[in-house]
Amino acid sequence: MEQEIAKFFWSYNETLIFDVFQIVSGKAYIFITSSVFIVYALFRFKKRGIIILLAAILAVALSDIICYRILKPAFKRPRPVVELNLKAEEIAVKDKPAKAKDYSMPSNHASNIFAFFIIYLFYVKRFWPLLFINSFLISASRIILVKHYPS
Repeated sequence: MEQEIAKFFWSYNETLIFDVFQIVSGKAYIFITSSVFIVYALFRFKKRGIIILLAAILAVALSDIICYRILKPAFKRPRPVVELNLKAEEIAVKDKPAKAKDYSMPSNHASNIFAFFIIYLFYVKRFWPLLFINSFLISASRIILVKHYPS
């Protein structure tokens, strides 16, 4: 079932929606949107804003370390584009010793943005729908771009 979902999304790989989700999934988009919320917290809450910033950095760092260093090497699930031979330049990954970044599960993008979301929500209740939608779009982008399976 998951492979069929991956193939469905791959069929849109040369469309505008695919391009939009590449932007949403990009580091620049994630940095800019997260920075907007952090800047708001810093100006609105002053010293408490610094605590929010530090807590968010810690949460994202822990999330990233746990996913990249522990979970990805434990699961060793190939990315859909590799497993389904959807992208010629990715197939070469099969012949090299795999690194954690080559694995699909779990998504660092999704885990990191939700770690940020939870910390921010803990301190700042305002804008939670906006944060949730942003976190969901970033997480969904990883599936739509066929970098990860829904699971």
